[in-house]
Amino acid sequence: MFRLAFYALSVTVMILGAGAGIRAQMPDFQPVALTEAGTAQAISAMPGVMDVARRHEASAAPAGGDPLGGLAGLATYAAARAELDAAVGGYGFSGYEGWVETIQTVMHTFAYVRSAGAMQQMAPAMDAAIQQIIANPGIPQAQKDAIIARMGGSQAAMAGMVANAPSPGNQAIVNALMPEIEAMIAQLRSAGP
Repeated sequence: MFRLAFYALSVTVMILGAGAGIRAQMPDFQPVALTEAGTAQAISAMPGVMDVARRHEASAAPAGGDPLGGLAGLATYAAARAELDAAVGGYGFSGYEGWVETIQTVMHTFAYVRSAGAMQQMAPAMDAAIQQIIANPGIPQAQKDAIIARMGGSQAAMAGMVANAPSPGNQAIVNALMPEIEAMIAQLRSAGP
C-alpha cells in the first residue's frame, strides 16, 4: 500500500516529527494565503489524488525503496499529470501545482499550530526554569551549563518555528477546519504500508 500517499504529502513528515526544521524539509516551500473554502476543497480532493497515486505507484517506484523519492517525479509523467490535474480540477484548482501549494500550506500551518503554539506557551516557564537553575548554588556550574545548553536548544527551535510562523489568517482557517484536517491525516496514516 502507498506509504504517505504522494509527494505533496511528504509534508505529513512534519506531523510525524513536527519540529523547527520545516523550512529545511521543504526548502522551496512558499506558503499561500488560505481561504476556508479552498482549504476545504483541497482536503476533499485528497482521496482523488491518493487514487491517482495508487494507480501509478508501480511505475513511480524508486530504486532503493525510498517512497518519496520516486513519487516526487510522478507528476512529470504525462498520463499521471493529466489525471492529477483532473482529480483536483473538480475542486476548484486550475491544476495540480495549485493544490500542492494549498495542501503544503495547510500542513505547514497545522504543524505550527500543533507544535510552535505549544512551545510559545511554554516559553515563560522555560525562562523561569533557566533563572532558577542559574540562581541555585547547589548545582555545579558545569551541570548548570549543560542544562542551560539543552534548554537553549529548545528555545532556538522555538525561535525558528516562530520565525516561520504562518499568517494569523492561515492559522485561523486551519483552526476552523481542524477536525477535517485531522480526519485527512488519519486517513493518510491508515493508508500506510
